[in-house]
Amino acid sequence: MRHLVWTAVLTALTCCSSYAASAVIESIGSADLIIIGEITGPGTVANGALSFSVSVKRVLKGSAAAPVLGVQFVGGPASRQTAGVPSGVCGVFFLRQGQGQWLVIPRSDPQSPVAGLFYPSDACEAGDPLTGAATTDDIVGLVLHSLYVGVPDDGYVLQVFHSVHSTDSPAVASAAGQLSSSARANLQTLGLAWRIALGDDSALGEVPATIPALKGGPLGGVLVGPIAAYAHVGTAGVKNLGAIATQGAGTPFEYAASMALRALHTTDALPYLQQLLDSANQQVRLNAIAGLSMALLDVPPLIGDPQGVFERALNPAVRKKLSEADGAHVYFAGPDYASREPELIAWWKARAPQMIAAAAGL
Repeated sequence: MRHLVWTAVLTALTCCSSYAASAVIESIGSADLIIIGEITGPGTVANGALSFSVSVKRVLKGSAAAPVLGVQFVGGPASRQTAGVPSGVCGVFFLRQGQGQWLVIPRSDPQSPVAGLFYPSDACEAGDPLTGAATTDDIVGLVLHSLYVGVPDDGYVLQVFHSVHSTDSPAVASAAGQLSSSARANLQTLGLAWRIALGDDSALGEVPATIPALKGGPLGGVLVGPIAAYAHVGTAGVKNLGAIATQGAGTPFEYAASMALRALHTTDALPYLQQLLDSANQQVRLNAIAGLSMALLDVPPLIGDPQGVFERALNPAVRKKLSEADGAHVYFAGPDYASREPELIAWWKARAPQMIAAAAGL
């Protein structure tokens, strides 16, 4: 049971420390053919499958045997919405080879409408935006460029964020600053999120001013993940996380900041962890206790090797260095938290000021 509890704790603490493989990167890998193409003619439905034609304007991956391809999608309401096939619309299509037909790899959940089957593009008439063979980063760049085709709503911005959430791509790093300076608020938020994910302290400092407009809205979630995963040790970053926790009290922003402060648990983070002991959110209070516990154990931040950090935190030899009282109140998670919380909160409210004073050499 103890092992299961600690496995759950480690999973919770490290869930946001890095982004999983980008959905777009996965689609690039699984696609047999990627093209920039224009939908031609109305679609038809037969046997639960939506079929339509796409005029090939540029092959990004694979080989197209004909200038116009028959394309099919099976699954979800899109296969029944022939009236929704946008003839003449340009897009980036990810396709895989079926039995005598190219099958669409949708950019989103198969339950989405027809528009979810491709990424909008303006390259069909504007000329080829790429020269030479298309690299993975070229294709990611085209997906990001789709944000500037038409006026994307918040739902599409969220979709692109979750599809291209890897910060390993140079295209994402390049787009982050450009998006931040966009006149569109939703694109500014997306750029801000990627700048935070890339470790930009100044971007983190811009968040408190955006909280009033974003809390309760769908785009707030774009920022929450990168904030929770913020893993750059430094006074400026920690100070900004503290401001986010204060300004975002009672919102997911507070929780996200508490996750990052818990993982960092540096000397600079101690005053903010102390303040979070008074949060109205029980999980935020637990994060504060866990962060203070790791600081007391003198284990390094949960960056790079979180499993190794926890193995050290659980090492009896490390705990033996603590006083009996300190050791009894080091806490991360467990089924007894609700019953122990009043005692733990009271004890840490008394202990945290002592740790802060000791860190300051007082």
